Amino acid sequence: MTAHFPLTDDQAAKAHYRSLFDSLVFNFGDYNILVADGVGSRDGETFIIGYRPAPREILICEGFGQGGSGRGRVTQISDMDVSQAIVDSEAHSVGMITTRGETFEFRASPSASALADGRILQLDQTLDVADFLDFMRVFEGEMA
Repeated sequence: MTAHFPLTDDQAAKAHYRSLFDSLVFNFGDYNILVADGVGSRDGETFIIGYRPAPREILICEGFGQGGSGRGRVTQISDMDVSQAIVDSEAHSVGMITTRGETFEFRASPSASALADGRILQLDQTLDVADFLDFMRVFEGEMA
């Protein structure tokens, strides 16, 4: 018999966001993900960001509403699609303009929350944010 242990809030929040991402993305297992909040003109939006180093690509899933509820849509951005990228490590924020004219501004805080099963769950994504900012610095360096 296998013992079943309840998920921590962090594990449940990660599972919630992973489930949303996986429902929208083909080959979803190839991507690291994190949650980000829109800033500037995107203030109040919640994004699920998927990224992978090879082939280098970012998937921006948006339209979930605050806390990750609702139905989303995906914007695919390859390394050839980025015309400008700015990374502010201290603020955990990224700004990006694509060659198609799309603009994304978001902040990936070390902690985030998810609304799942009527509960607000806290998500620790400290390591994920550091990894993503390192990933984005490659784009920023190529644009300089």
